[in-house]
Amino acid sequence: DEATMCFFRENPANQTRFATECQYNPWPYLVYISINIVYNISLIALLKNATALLMFLAQSAVLPLSILLFSFNWPLLKAEPFSWYTMFALAIVLTGVILY
Repeated sequence: DEATMCFFRENPANQTRFATECQYNPWPYLVYISINIVYNISLIALLKNATALLMFLAQSAVLPLSILLFSFNWPLLKAEPFSWYTMFALAIVLTGVILY
């Protein structure tokens, strides 16, 4: 499998494609896994020490933060520009969370 070869930095048959597509590997995946583990452990600790409502509000805060983070360029992702549709949808979601 090419993805596994790219992750473990094994040289596939197509060297040029490997050099362009696998230049950041395995770091983005390891950073993602690390952040995901820390995030999940913090949510479990929040649920253990606080109420389920506070955990719901903490998870609801992820949506606006992720929209903001996706507006920047990342090593493997292009920036997604803000549009009025995005702002309108975000306003609806945040209004619903606040009213809840």
